[in-house]
Amino acid sequence: MNIDWALLREQKEDLLSVIHLLQSESDESAQKQADSLIGILHLIDSIQDEAVDSGEFTEKEVFGNVKDEYENGVCPDCQEEIPDGAIEGSDCENCGHVFSYSKQEEA
Repeated sequence: MNIDWALLREQKEDLLSVIHLLQSESDESAQKQADSLIGILHLIDSIQDEAVDSGEFTEKEVFGNVKDEYENGVCPDCQEEIPDGAIEGSDCENCGHVFSYSKQEEA
């Protein structure tokens, strides 16, 4: 696979932003568009998962460093520094917060 993983992560974040914007609209057309884009988001997720599962790429290469996704690299719940090796789905050793690459869904 010849994929620029960093660029794909940025594009995925842009796609998430558009989906959230469309979901905030009340008209049926916007909801249908959001649903279509969610399908593309799932396709990207599958590509990323397959890249890691195949062993060809590491989770860090494909998904990036989860620490970089959080302001100042700290847990949003307890403000403890996130370890450098933290991956999506790992939890904060101090408070149990589960780290995610799509932190927009948190809050």
